Amino acid sequence: MRMLVCWDGSGHALGALRDVMPLFREQAVELAEILLVTWPARDIARWSDIYERQIVTDDLHRAAAEVTAEEMQLLEEIIRPIARRVTSSMADGPYIEIMTAAIERTNADLVLILIGTHDASGIIAQTMQEWAQSASIPTLVLRPPVTARV
Repeated sequence: MRMLVCWDGSGHALGALRDVMPLFREQAVELAEILLVTWPARDIARWSDIYERQIVTDDLHRAAAEVTAEEMQLLEEIIRPIARRVTSSMADGPYIEIMTAAIERTNADLVLILIGTHDASGIIAQTMQEWAQSASIPTLVLRPPVTARV
């Protein structure tokens, strides 16, 4: 099996991935490609971290590169036990187009999308609706449960 893994930077979504990893046998995945779409800036968890890092680096592009690199390393560590080979890449541009191209490039059989519940702008919901209509392979969306507001 070949797997494509995408993440919005949410800690809760990362927790969901950690919960799912024991369901896979060791080395069951031939290739796990981690793909993090960074630019353009979006109202997602990754960008909250990037803006915080920008205060320290005083450079938005550097902050984005550092945060994305750290996220890729973290995902690699979590996924490595189930995959014979793990690769990572960062991409910029329209999410759906990038994902579709990555599926073709890697010949992926499964997509794991890790998303949190922070979506004030609705960009995640909109993108997931588009993905559901266009996805060419099975997709597992790992998302923490939405808590009820009182």
